Amino acid sequence: MNQLKLRRIFSQRFLVPALLMTVTCAAVLPAFARAEDQGQSSDHIVTPQALQQKVEAQSQTRQKNIATVQGFFKMPLAQRAMKMEHVDPAQVQKAIPTLSNAELTNLSARATTAQQQFSAGALSTETLLLIIIGMLFIVILVAIH
Repeated sequence: MNQLKLRRIFSQRFLVPALLMTVTCAAVLPAFARAEDQGQSSDHIVTPQALQQKVEAQSQTRQKNIATVQGFFKMPLAQRAMKMEHVDPAQVQKAIPTLSNAELTNLSARATTAQQQFSAGALSTETLLLIIIGMLFIVILVAIH
């Protein structure tokens, strides 16, 4: 009789809750599986091709910005400014690719604007020299850090 009482207590305390958890899990898991399958088939996931195109576009933009800034510092006036400031042009050319994308974009835009304004006569030689020295200062500071 004592064993029968123990079995009843054991089944009430452990087997019934375990059975309820099993039934609950069996009912809920398929719902989670369906939600996960629907999430994987949605359009918000980036395809490998789209990701590759984005990386290639960013790489091309970066290379264009590097070429623009390096070309700006190869101008005779920029070479003269570097000579006046005792800056090695080769070191400047090596430092340009180490700039971040944001810094390259900013300097490239400034270089393009300065060249266009100088060509149009809107900037004097002295003003362009100041711009070149300022950009040189930025490249050197960023390269040091």
